[in-house]
Amino acid sequence: LGRSTYDIVFLTETWREEREDIIETPRGDMLYFSGGSKRRGVGIGLSRDFLRQLSGVRFHSVSERACAWDFRHGATQFRAIGVYCPTSWDTPEAAEEVHMLLPLLLEDGKRQGMAPIIGGDFNASI
Repeated sequence: LGRSTYDIVFLTETWREEREDIIETPRGDMLYFSGGSKRRGVGIGLSRDFLRQLSGVRFHSVSERACAWDFRHGATQFRAIGVYCPTSWDTPEAAEEVHMLLPLLLEDGKRQGMAPIIGGDFNASI
């Protein structure tokens, strides 16, 4: 990401063993990770320049398949949700976890007046 230009980037398959991890890059960008196992994990990266425009920043490490990041930009409050959906060869329980978490995160943000932003790996088949 060091040479890339972005405001928000959604990260999947981060393979973080820590439940929550926050890393500042050498250029001042912030990477927020939600993990807990060797093979999954999600995260949200924010550029230093974008972070300077925000207030009320809060990160929520929800699971190894979902995280949320609340922030205010101008007059609007947002909830960015990073998600890593299971593949078709994962267990039904893994799919059920994401199918339960995503609506909860969306509804909670809606109750608080937050506009949703969702990104990640949805492992969709068409």
